[in-house]
Formats: sequence, structure tokens, C-alpha cells
Amino acid sequence: MESSSCPRFRRKSFWGVVSFLACGFVFGSNGLTQETREPNKAPQQRGIEFQQYIDDEWGRKIALLSPQIAVAPTNVALLLARGEALLRARLFDGRHDIQNAFLDFQKATEVDPQNPAAWVGMARATDLREVRSDAGESANFERKRAYLQKALDLDPKFAPALAEMGWMEWEGATGGVAPLSRLASIVKPSPEKAAQLKKAGALAQEALQIDAQSARAWLLKAEVLADSNRARDALEAYKTSLALDRVPAQEALQARVDALDAMEASADALLYLAVLEPLDQPVPPDFYALRARAKFRLQDWEGAVADTDKAVESAGRGVRRAAMLVLRGQLKLQQNDPVGAKTDFEAAYAADPKNLDALDVLRQIYAAQGNFAASIRVSNQLLEQRNDAHQVRFLLAMLLAFTGDAEGSKAAYEASVGQVSRRDVENQLQDVTKNLKKAPTFTPLLQAQEILKQELAKRD
Repeated sequence: MESSSCPRFRRKSFWGVVSFLACGFVFGSNGLTQETREPNKAPQQRGIEFQQYIDDEWGRKIALLSPQIAVAPTNVALLLARGEALLRARLFDGRHDIQNAFLDFQKATEVDPQNPAAWVGMARATDLREVRSDAGESANFERKRAYLQKALDLDPKFAPALAEMGWMEWEGATGGVAPLSRLASIVKPSPEKAAQLKKAGALAQEALQIDAQSARAWLLKAEVLADSNRARDALEAYKTSLALDRVPAQEALQARVDALDAMEASADALLYLAVLEPLDQPVPPDFYALRARAKFRLQDWEGAVADTDKAVESAGRGVRRAAMLVLRGQLKLQQNDPVGAKTDFEAAYAADPKNLDALDVLRQIYAAQGNFAASIRVSNQLLEQRNDAHQVRFLLAMLLAFTGDAEGSKAAYEASVGQVSRRDVENQLQDVTKNLKKAPTFTPLLQAQEILKQELAKRD
């Protein structure tokens, strides 16, 4: 499994995950390997023995590597391994030990200047520094590019260096975030930024041709596809990245979800939820409902139902529970389970009598099952809250005709067609005429046909 740097998205995520700000660190200005360390103190020892790392995979790795490095301080493999662990392990205050990571990578370049991985490590640690000015950001950018170029000079086909160069292009095009405007396709990037995005994608692909197991390259490819409004393609790349290195891909997806949550302007953006697992416990109440909708869009019915079951269980009572029951009822209709769907819609109506979605589907289910009285009752309840629901009135007119209420049926038909455009009336007439070919003596359809023809005559 390839390792990765700590989160690129420096803001509050959808679940309130705390952003991890890198430690501030001022680099020397006299050459790429200028050291900034305390006098007479080896860089790999600076503060590491006094740090408290959260006891996870990376913290344990640091604890194992540090004694080995104390015995063999010039072992490049050990230095690179601990540098990587320092980039990934979290301190108890939520930060990452970027300063010591840089010093380990820097020491590795001094011991073996021909090792491209050490230069890439320095570039990644440089990228994660916290800078407080535009000038500092610019210097950081140039320093990182110089380290990466050194790695590529040593090995032009070194996949990690190519991927990091791609990340630099992506950040230049997007600012390192997932703006809602890009997710929603509201605006397109400028030609210059579009070119950077394209170059980032090309570098990601080149890196993957060399190393198909590069989680960093897969994540870069996913981000580029997402910012190119290719959500479904991006989803597959995210899946691969998650399988190779879960946390960085998880945090990138969370940033995407955070951006779309303010306004669900992009339906495709919801797809990112389909592969996202919550990091926080307890799980936020909306999470499973949103992910169920994403799986619904992907036609993953089994997965959507499983998530909706969890959403219903955690929804409590009232409006929220009704919304979750409606979603599960819709899924059961997709699975050809009208009886189960009716149970959920009835429960939704009981939880929230003002849930129009529950009422709308219930009237259709009752009608299909031949329970005309119940369908008429629910249709009237719906019309009390939706005066413009001409389709509801159209079905109501037919149901009233079924029950022998000719005057009520005629009034409902007339109210229905009076609310719509001429084109809608024409389309309705075509549908009625088509159905009459199958049932030429069906009185409700004959009545509807006559009223529709009269309405068209009025509008001539």
C-alpha cells in the first residue's frame, strides 16, 4: 500500500473533522539541502523522542524505527520510512510532525543524493508547511518544484515524482479545494486553468502506467476527473485509491461532500457518497440517507436499502423519520415490492401528515390496488396542500368516474386541464386516445377524451 501525505483540504469537513495544520518551519535559503537544526544535534533526533504520537499504525512505526535510526543514523531506507511515518502520524494536538519528516528526508539526500525518493519526500514535506504570506507560498512552491525536478533528473520515470508534479498542476488549477461551482458545473475554469487540469491528468496517467499501485496517482486522477465534471469516472478512481490507501482518499471525498452539501446543485456529485465510509462515531444522522440516495442513482438497490434501513433506525420521529421512510418506500417500488412500499409510505404519512411525497405515492398505490376510496381520500388531502397538482386531479377525475361520481369527475378533469399549457393538453389527449385503443368502452377515458377535446377547442 502506498502511503500519502496528510490532508490537502484545510477546512472543516462535512462531519466536522478537524483540519490538520502543518507545523510552521522556516527553511534555509542557501541551496536545496540547507539544514535548519539546533547546533550539534542530529536532525533525525530533533524532538522525536519527546513527541507523543497517536497510537495508530504510523505512530507505532515511528516508535519502532527511531531506536534503529539511533543505531544506524545514515541508513537511508530507515530515514525514508520514518519520514513517511512522520508525514502520516498524528500528534495528540491534531497536527502532523512535518518538521521532523523534512529533516529525515533531508538527511537521506545528504547520505545518498542519487536517491529520488528522498527528494520527493522533501517536496511533500515542503508542500505541507504552514505559510503565512503570499511570498512564503510562492517560495514554498518553487522549492517544492526544484526538489521534484531533482528527482526527475535522477529518474525521469520515477512515478512518485510524476504524481507530485501532477498534484502541483492540480493545485494551480483548483486552489487545492473542491469548489461548489466546479462540482455543480456552474462555471468552467479559465483556459489556463483547464490546461493545468489536463496536464495534471496526463501526469497522473503517466505515473499509473509506471506504477499501477500508486494510491497518490489514483487519487490525483480521481480529483482531476471530478473537477472535469466526470463524476462517474472519478468514482471508479476514488474506489481504487480507497482500496490502496484509505485515509487520504476518504478525506478528499469528505471535502467534495462538504462542498456539495451547501446546495445539492450537482446530482452527480452525490455519487462520491456511494463509496464513502464515516470516520466519525456516532455517524451523523444524514449520512446514511445521503449515501442511500447516491446508491439509488447508481442503481445499487441492495446497498441503498441497507443504508436506508440504517437511516430509518437513527431518524427518531416526525419529519425526519417520514423522509427516510419515503426513501425506503421508493426503493421497494424499484424492487417491485408494492406491498412493502405501501407499508413504508403509510408509516411516513403517520409520522408526518404533511409529507407530500408520501401522499403522492400512496394515492397511486391505492389506485393500482383497486382501493379507490382510499386513493380519492389521499388525493383530496394532497390537493389541500398542492392546488397546482393537475396530475393529481386528472387521476382523481378517473377515480371519481369509477365510483359513479360523474359530476365530481367532470369538475376534476376541467380543473386539471385548466392548469396546464396547450401542449400538455395535447399530450394528455394523445395518452388517453392511445389507452382507448386497448379499452375502447372504458367510460372514464371516454369522458376524459371529450373534456380534453373541448379544452383544445376553447384554445383555438
